[in-house]
Order: sequence, then structure tokens, then C-alpha cells
Amino acid sequence: MLFHIVFFKWRAHDKKDLRRHTVVCFVFCLLLSWIAEEFFSVADITGAFVAGLALSGMPTTSYTSTKFETVSYMLLSPVFFASIGLSMTNISMSGSMIAFTILLTVIAVLTKIIGCGLGAKICRYTNKESVQIGVGMISRGEVALIVANKGSANGLISEELFAPIIIMVVVTTIVTPILLKLVFHDKHAAEPAQA
Repeated sequence: MLFHIVFFKWRAHDKKDLRRHTVVCFVFCLLLSWIAEEFFSVADITGAFVAGLALSGMPTTSYTSTKFETVSYMLLSPVFFASIGLSMTNISMSGSMIAFTILLTVIAVLTKIIGCGLGAKICRYTNKESVQIGVGMISRGEVALIVANKGSANGLISEELFAPIIIMVVVTTIVTPILLKLVFHDKHAAEPAQA
């Protein structure tokens, strides 16, 4: 709340250069990420999220968000994924680890479908819509990679367990669009008929 007020007051006095505003917002996000991890021992993404909340609702939010997306797409995301790939050295998976990876992936898929599907059902969506919502939530994505990377860096996750988590994230990311196409098949089939 305090950061939000400070940024609004600063923006009120400095309306000339939107580029400067974007740079300040970017530095602010990095600063809060560092503070969250260094002083509060929580993941740096938490600090970045708080920074996003503080910056939301400002008149220049749309402009800043567009610039952030460009930087993220061209620089930050590739560097992050490359660093994850580089950290996966000396991977050797035994039969039991392959079985564990398959089980982990199946559980990751089912828990999303069941958990999110039940949540949707409680909110009075139909069975079909609940399944569609559950399937749409399957992908684990960047947050799972960040958590796994942090766990590995802090010695909480062994290198042996790191590989199955990465494989699970990749598989769920690939499988989600395929399953979404299947659960929305009737809708796509109905659209040409209506046309």
C-alpha cells in the first residue's frame, strides 16, 4: 500500500517520460525480489508479485506491462530456461526413477483436473465445464521450475529428484494444449455448423 501511494505521487510529478517510468518500475521489481529473498527468506517471485500489486492501477500500467512483456519474452525468459537447462548435469535415471517420474506426472495431471474441477463444480459450473477448467489448469509452468530450482539451490531437493520435476513440468506443458483441444472438441465442431 505504501509503495502504491509513493509511486502514484511520483508519477503525478513526473509525467514527461514514460521510458523513465518503465525503467524505475523494472528496478523496483528487482529490488523487491531481492528484499523478499534476502530479508524475509521467501521466494523472489513473491517480491516481484508484491511489486506488481504496488504498480497496478497506475495510469501507465498498460504501457509498462507491454514493455515488461517484451523484455521478458526477449531476454528474461530465455535466460531463465537456459539456466535451468544448464543446471541439469550428469542426469542418470534408474528404472525406479523413471517409474517415479511417470507417477509424478500422472499425479500432477490428475490433481489439477480433480482439484480445479471440484472447485469449478462448487461454483456451479456444469460437469463438462468443470473438466475443461481442470484440464486448462494442468500445466505447471514457470512457478514449479522456480520452486524446484530454489529447492535444488538450497539443498532441499537432490539432483536425482530435480530431473523428474523438470520432466513433469515439460510434459504437463506439452500435454495441456492437446487435452484442451479434446475437451473443447464439441465447441469447435459446433462453430462451423452455426456459420
